[in-house]
Amino acid sequence: MSKDYLTYDQLRAILDEKLAPLQTEMRDLKAFVEEANKKYDDVIIKLQDFEVSLQDIIAENNVLKTAIQDMNSQVNQLNVIGNDLEQYTRRECVEVQGIPQSKDENTDEIILTVGDLMGLKLDEKDISVSHRLPVSKKYNGSRREPGIIVKFVRRNSKDSFYKARRELKKFTTKDLGYRADNPIYVNESLTEKKQESLIIFGM
Repeated sequence: MSKDYLTYDQLRAILDEKLAPLQTEMRDLKAFVEEANKKYDDVIIKLQDFEVSLQDIIAENNVLKTAIQDMNSQVNQLNVIGNDLEQYTRRECVEVQGIPQSKDENTDEIILTVGDLMGLKLDEKDISVSHRLPVSKKYNGSRREPGIIVKFVRRNSKDSFYKARRELKKFTTKDLGYRADNPIYVNESLTEKKQESLIIFGM
């Protein structure tokens, strides 16, 4: 029996046939790896761009925060200045509390009568203006009588009226002809902000 030997060309043809699918798979794998590398590079570039954008946003946010803080500081300073100016305009003013309100009352006459109780010699020329205060929201719905604010023509008249307030401890609104027996108080006329500050510090 004779032996059949494969020639070189036959052997190569067989190997090429067997290796062809593997070569195709290798080419596909290489193409996949190249595409994956390209996508990876694109992702890295996008991440770098995003990081730069994020840093820009953070920097801009910090600038805005600083600007807002500066604006808040300026607003607070303006509020303080405004409150000081308002308080300055009240330097000739006092408030009288506890006096019942009546129809067609004359607050100037009430102030002069309170002055008489304290032993002061005042007349209408000493008073620039007087009127009832609006009811504060915190007392809205309560029975508290709205106070009377009076602005004197001269600072010394206001100071004398305020210093004499201790004399009112001996009197009530009955001494002014009212049925109610309320104590009478004379206070400095303070801005709402000033009143809040005194409450906070327990003064």
